[in-house]
Amino acid sequence: MAAEVAGRTLGVGGAFAVSDTGLLVYTHAAPPATVSLHWFDRSGRNLGVFAEPDSYRQFRIAPDGRRVAAAIEDEKAGSRSVWILEAGHTQTRLTFPGTHDWEPAWSPDGARIAFGSYRDGLLNIYSKSASGSGNDEPLVLSDFQKDLGDFSPDGRFLAYRDTQRNVTGDIVVAELSGTRRRIALPPSDAAELSPRFSGDGRWIAYVSDETGVGEVFVQPFPPTGAKWQASVGGGESPAWRGDGGELYYVDRRGMVMALPVDKRAASFAPGRPQPLFVAGFRSRFEDSYDVTKDGTRFMVSVATPRGRAPRATVVLNWAEALRK
Repeated sequence: MAAEVAGRTLGVGGAFAVSDTGLLVYTHAAPPATVSLHWFDRSGRNLGVFAEPDSYRQFRIAPDGRRVAAAIEDEKAGSRSVWILEAGHTQTRLTFPGTHDWEPAWSPDGARIAFGSYRDGLLNIYSKSASGSGNDEPLVLSDFQKDLGDFSPDGRFLAYRDTQRNVTGDIVVAELSGTRRRIALPPSDAAELSPRFSGDGRWIAYVSDETGVGEVFVQPFPPTGAKWQASVGGGESPAWRGDGGELYYVDRRGMVMALPVDKRAASFAPGRPQPLFVAGFRSRFEDSYDVTKDGTRFMVSVATPRGRAPRATVVLNWAEALRK
């Protein structure tokens, strides 16, 4: 917590300034921000609060459209845990402090939740019954960093970002039964992340910076080597309508975009992207929005400041005080 030079940061979130007349002014760290979860329609109309302010870091809507799995930060424990939220019900803890769990993803039938966990050091992927019963079961374990993406619609596969070949990350799909194959999308030297299966299982959307900026790309599944760029001028956080007929992403302005997809076409056939609404997204790494299977409602994290603004403290003759 040592100060560097006048006017630089002091500690976490605080700042200070000194004068040659012996005056010291410093601010205390700003209180951490929380978010509340709101429903929005396609026009951006706020339909109401789903979950009151808390330290939500990531969330996914259940296939039934009623429940939400959310990673919530526990500041006292210094870790994250996965919780189940449902309107009109008390939120239910799914995982417990000490294992640092996040990145929840629902199985297609809504019976289980996969999540990333740092309990083994690097992030591995586990799952647990959404009812909270039973033990945490390992899905993907390795000595390489991973980031959980999505289940395939039939529940046979799990897509995730993997750093085994490249520290920037490749998109890999693990078969969860049978031969338990590990299927990699054609690799590149770009950073790839956030894989999401289309609702019909034909496509995987993901984010890559191979053009120099993050854009949403689409590849067929199983992979054939074909690839299409779905966004132009920046895109992140891909998601799909349940039938695969629409792909959503967030552009660099924070605008939610809807890209129609012709499901009858033999190859990926996108239409003209349609802007829906702008919301206060924070980061693609924290899943700040999700969409219901019918594409009519969006859940969005809305920042809510907690506490008052940092106060300033003035100290006279601070150098003399240090000598005492």
